[in-house]
Amino acid sequence: MALTHCPDCQLEVSDRAASCPKCGYPIEAPPPRLTSERPKARGYGETGCLLALLLLCGGGFVLLLADDDTPLSVQGRPPRPGAQPTDAQRIVGKWGNSIETNEFLANGEYRVYAPLATHKGKWQILEGKRLDIVMDSWFMPDSKWRYEIVGDTLTLTTIEGNLKLEFQRER
Repeated sequence: MALTHCPDCQLEVSDRAASCPKCGYPIEAPPPRLTSERPKARGYGETGCLLALLLLCGGGFVLLLADDDTPLSVQGRPPRPGAQPTDAQRIVGKWGNSIETNEFLANGEYRVYAPLATHKGKWQILEGKRLDIVMDSWFMPDSKWRYEIVGDTLTLTTIEGNLKLEFQRER
């Protein structure tokens, strides 16, 4: 407890007194004491940010490893052991010739890797050994083909019969 002087009568008064006991003059409250303690921050701080960054990088790495373009099955269903694979399962993969490579993905996506460009589209097996290809590119028109798979050879012939292409399975 410190002593201070009353501004009116100059009597020594406790700094905790609300007013001077002699004249009744109000005594100002002392300024609040400043402490060197900082209030604790709410949040996760550096450790939380580092943990979030590690989780984000780990998730990205897992997504990178989960390559859905791998032709493992058709619509997520591998052929049963001992069962003959369907044509849709047999056509999945990369087929190439000296000009281009055609890739039939299990999810129905189709890609043509040509010397100057890659074209994308969708493929679907139709009844009667027919193949429907719908392209996303203005450069390559949609087309319907008759197909035949013998061993590692895929033969595509236009429905009109005016063009025949042969491709070998790439491994």
